[in-house]
Amino acid sequence: MLINESFVSYQGEGRYSGKKTLFVRLQGCNFRCVWCDTPDALSKDGGSEVVNDELVKRINKAEVNNIVFTGGEPLLQYKDLLCVIRKIASEIKYENPTIEIETNGTIHPKDLVFQTVHFNVSPKLDHSGMKRSSVFNELIAEYEKSTIRPDYKFVVDLNSDKPLAEVFNFYYDFDIPPDRIWLMPLGTVNYEIIGNVAKLMRMDHPFNVSSRNHIIYGVK
Repeated sequence: MLINESFVSYQGEGRYSGKKTLFVRLQGCNFRCVWCDTPDALSKDGGSEVVNDELVKRINKAEVNNIVFTGGEPLLQYKDLLCVIRKIASEIKYENPTIEIETNGTIHPKDLVFQTVHFNVSPKLDHSGMKRSSVFNELIAEYEKSTIRPDYKFVVDLNSDKPLAEVFNFYYDFDIPPDRIWLMPLGTVNYEIIGNVAKLMRMDHPFNVSSRNHIIYGVK
């Protein structure tokens, strides 16, 4: 598996915010968002190769029961990711660990939807500079047919004219329960994120609001 980095920290976003977590950042991405905060993870030429057994050893050594596979785009390494997740299920020393996969929703999850995995799907809005692929609707339908019921996280640009318009379109088009939709403001420094979270909380919508606590508190 090609890995950019792995480290223990705390989940700072979404449903599992506050959980001590081992982050495994996989190398390579099929998107080039204009505001990407992990540009060194984009190229398939970067990172370092780690055999699957070694990665499971790292997870056991970390002594945490929440593992996040992020990127880049983790599903580009689907086969190795599936292998590692199966190994975690049989070899990890903690019972029933939480496994999260953070994906942009452009690559079919295949057999991973049948594993004990929580998907954080982050469809990119127009301000990212990227357009959703023609198979996007099919992929969302596939997620919704599965039993895992993913969360959908939208990075919102509050400086745009109608910052929530695309999110509401998604909400209505796919009939996703609002408790599985998370709004997270664009921002890279703590005061900016705090102010934008407050703005999102004051707006009229039925969705969850996620902060970025790892940035606010200066934790990796």
